[in-house]
Amino acid sequence: MNMHVDAPVSGGEEPCLFEVGAYARTSDGIVCVIGGSEKGYEVTRTERDEECFYRADELSPWSPLPGDRVVEAGNENCAAGVVIDVDSGTSQVKWPHFNRLLNWDNAHLEPAWSQR
Repeated sequence: MNMHVDAPVSGGEEPCLFEVGAYARTSDGIVCVIGGSEKGYEVTRTERDEECFYRADELSPWSPLPGDRVVEAGNENCAAGVVIDVDSGTSQVKWPHFNRLLNWDNAHLEPAWSQR
């Protein structure tokens, strides 16, 4: 179920929209949005699998950065790879069992959860 959640706006800024299930980056890690209201977003931290709350101004849309552990989006059984380098819209990923780096479209990657 995709649901847009409008975040509060201050100072004439555009609202930050995150769908339920979207990933975001915070000052202390990567989170998955599980709900929200005009006050902010309920999220689950991918590193510790715990729920917490963030204001909209504390979140930015997730995109891969070097060092991030990632998996193929929508593939529950995928082994985690590590992002080595990023370019506009693509990432070079080192996957287990592959001898060379592979280029992946960022739209086909998502953060790896700690238990993978």
